[in-house]
Amino acid sequence: MIAIAKALENESVVSNLAILNISGNKLDPESCKALSNAITKMGSLKELNIGFTGADFHLLSSKKSESVISLDISGHKIVTKDSKHLDFLKFLSYFPNLQKLNLSGCQIPPEIFADIVRNTPNVKELILSDIGLNDSSLITLTEALKSASSLRSLDLSNNLEKPTKQRMESIRALITYVSQSPLEKLVVQGSAKCSLKGDICPLIFSLMNNKCLRHLDITGNQAGNTLALALSKALQVNKTLLTLRWDDNVVSLAGYIMLRSGLQKNKSLIYMATPSNDISLAIAGTKEKGQFSITDVLKDIDELIYSNMLKQRGEIETFDYEEEETVTTPLPTSLSSTSLMASVNVKSATPPVKSATSTQDLKASQAQPGTGEASSSSFAVPAKTPKAAPPRPPVKQSPKKPKPSGIDTSRASALFGQLNDFLANNDELTPEEVAQMKMKK
Repeated sequence: MIAIAKALENESVVSNLAILNISGNKLDPESCKALSNAITKMGSLKELNIGFTGADFHLLSSKKSESVISLDISGHKIVTKDSKHLDFLKFLSYFPNLQKLNLSGCQIPPEIFADIVRNTPNVKELILSDIGLNDSSLITLTEALKSASSLRSLDLSNNLEKPTKQRMESIRALITYVSQSPLEKLVVQGSAKCSLKGDICPLIFSLMNNKCLRHLDITGNQAGNTLALALSKALQVNKTLLTLRWDDNVVSLAGYIMLRSGLQKNKSLIYMATPSNDISLAIAGTKEKGQFSITDVLKDIDELIYSNMLKQRGEIETFDYEEEETVTTPLPTSLSSTSLMASVNVKSATPPVKSATSTQDLKASQAQPGTGEASSSSFAVPAKTPKAAPPRPPVKQSPKKPKPSGIDTSRASALFGQLNDFLANNDELTPEEVAQMKMKK
């Protein structure tokens, strides 16, 4: 358009631009040349959006722009006829520091996927939604993406419209790539025409072994409660997934109950978008069963996720109830002797621990002898000395009566005395003397 061409020729306008968005405007040859010249003068340009402009990439040839980090060229048709795809690839190479590339809605031949990855080595976010991927081209794409070592976010929404005999092979290829790559965010949204349904469940089960993926969006795939079961199993083991979006999957109350079960063993998920489109189905399920409330189930899910968020932020302290500590705080001596020490336990059910500190120690710490002044560690208010309780009178005990015995102890003592005297004066006894002793006894 002439207006766009004239605006881009004004150096005072384009020199300080950080964001240039001319998407949706038809770019004629003159505007393409003006844009090409303006890009070389935009030293501060960070984001460039020429989506759905029908730009001729052959006319967009320019010098490299190292400042641009985000490029949106969605809605263009890339063809290999007359080598026109080479102009497109050359245009991509003009932005060596590109980090985000949006190719949504483009018609891209699968054979140039590898070339696109090669010409954008620093891209971290790649949007390939609605580009007409089928099972065969998805396999080709995953092979090309293996060399994209910088890629962290991938959007494959609204593709795979019709399942073919290669569906399982394409899903396995995607699983292999996601599991072996440093990818942190994956978006595979569906629609009325492009919903994976149960075919997405193997990808969800693969999260049990994934250690990199942090954000997942599988909205609109119509996968039903089978997806809820897969998520429940995966979340019990997965330790890296932080956010989840999975609305419009025809999930009923039973599915949310299964998800709640999985979240009870999960410690990583901190955000889940409210699945508002599926709530009506869950309410219908509540009416059928009667013993469960969708409100209670969703509340439990929110509380589990919120608890994970607080733990990751360090706002919840976890206590080891097996090894609890008791903190004692001294109180003034004006209190009763049974409450000289106050104990604070981690576990409230544990009885207070008695302190070994004596009343005399507390007296000594509160006042210096002979001065009446409180020490630095004592309380400011002096305490009255408690009166000592009067001593109890001694209890009179009656003498114990000797137990009766059948032996005359006085006679036995006399006999043993005589025997001891005799043995002291005689070393040996004759048989007659022994017989006499026995007779006396």
